[in-house]
Amino acid sequence: MTGPAAPAVDVQGLDRAFDIFPSDQARARHALWSAAARLPGLGTRARQRRDAIGTRTWALRDVSFAVGRGESVGFIGANGSGKSTLLHVLCGTLAPSGGLVRTSGRIGALLELGTGFAADLTGRENVRLSGLLHGLDEATVASREDAIAAFADIGAYLDQPVRTYSSGMYVRLAFAVMAHVDADVMIVDEALAVGDIRFVQKCLAHLERFRAAGGTLLFVSHDLPAVQRLCQRVIWLDRGRLRMDGPPRDVTEAYFDSMIGAPSPGSGSRESGVGSREAGVGSRPEDLTAGPETPQAAARAASAGDDGAEHGGTLGKARIADVRLVDDTGSLVASVRGGERLTLFVEAAGVGWLRQPVVGFYVKDRLGQQLFGENTLAAVTAAPRHADTLVARFRFVMPRLFPGEYLVAVAIADGTQADHVHHEWRHEAWHFTSAWPGGATGMVGIDVDASWVIAYDTTDR
Repeated sequence: MTGPAAPAVDVQGLDRAFDIFPSDQARARHALWSAAARLPGLGTRARQRRDAIGTRTWALRDVSFAVGRGESVGFIGANGSGKSTLLHVLCGTLAPSGGLVRTSGRIGALLELGTGFAADLTGRENVRLSGLLHGLDEATVASREDAIAAFADIGAYLDQPVRTYSSGMYVRLAFAVMAHVDADVMIVDEALAVGDIRFVQKCLAHLERFRAAGGTLLFVSHDLPAVQRLCQRVIWLDRGRLRMDGPPRDVTEAYFDSMIGAPSPGSGSRESGVGSREAGVGSRPEDLTAGPETPQAAARAASAGDDGAEHGGTLGKARIADVRLVDDTGSLVASVRGGERLTLFVEAAGVGWLRQPVVGFYVKDRLGQQLFGENTLAAVTAAPRHADTLVARFRFVMPRLFPGEYLVAVAIADGTQADHVHHEWRHEAWHFTSAWPGGATGMVGIDVDASWVIAYDTTDR
């Protein structure tokens, strides 16, 4: 009888430090004392002298987790939380300062821009070199060169030096190579953020096929809906430590709440960012709850509502008092078929002191994908002055949604598009189901009158 299979990635007590020196001379002295510390009889004294030079910064501290074969794990966290450092350690481009790291199988990595290719070589030469570095033989690389070129789709630039590439072209070629090296573990670090929408969709489709085929995926992104779409599990890194490890919905909502200061699971305090101002309250749904790091991507994290956790972040001043979705008769709406004229009422209390109240909503599907929404910045008239309680009214025709469950998220803010503060949002303000029996291509259905039109009568010929 064989034992359980070893995990694809096993990390235990991982530490990674970076030493910062005030000058090149200090760096040289540090290197000398580091060498001396390995000599018999000088270890303790040499280490003390070495450690007194420069400043040590910990990028990772006591991080432990395991990733099973065939598992897809997302990594999230603010800039500087240690995500990229962790992936470099897993790839072997950085050595750990402490702890244990084990990986199994061939790793294909798409890390941040500027790594992996020789700038003065052409794209084609880099394809051949990268294939060899990933363990493929020359014949295999040659047989896949056309497929890589077709996937990258950069035309004649394939035979130009990589230093002439735009960031999007670089990512196209890098991902194309990674997609053809027979990796057991794929590591993707935010690189898709610079791709155009068609190429990003191509890459996401490839990652989903890779995952479905039993590959192991480690995915870093600030695009939280993409993390939810691709990953079975999410790890949140915070200031170099593992803050949370669990289901995508739970972890992404806790992370988003922390961005604006709301209490999150396992945390008894608020983050220091409460009340910070962010840019980007616009008429688009993704701007309703934009966070300080990457506004649109962070806002989409609101789609990861947690069962039983109706409220999201709040400053405790202006608040959402009531939410109702009704039809033309005034009846509450629990199910739709599409095409109905509906009205969403959002009652906001404690708004008398706000300079410009803004209320918005969006509708999201089971996967947290935002389908449509609006906010009161699009209103013709401004909000009444000095009223403590206001009701925002949104009238719209419900699109034809595929059968299933849907949620309405609402938010209240104060300010303008360029300068505003969020006060409260609810991830699950209203729940309804769609009973539309039709089928269509895409996320929503539309009314279409399809018919045949005779261009000419062949019997006349």
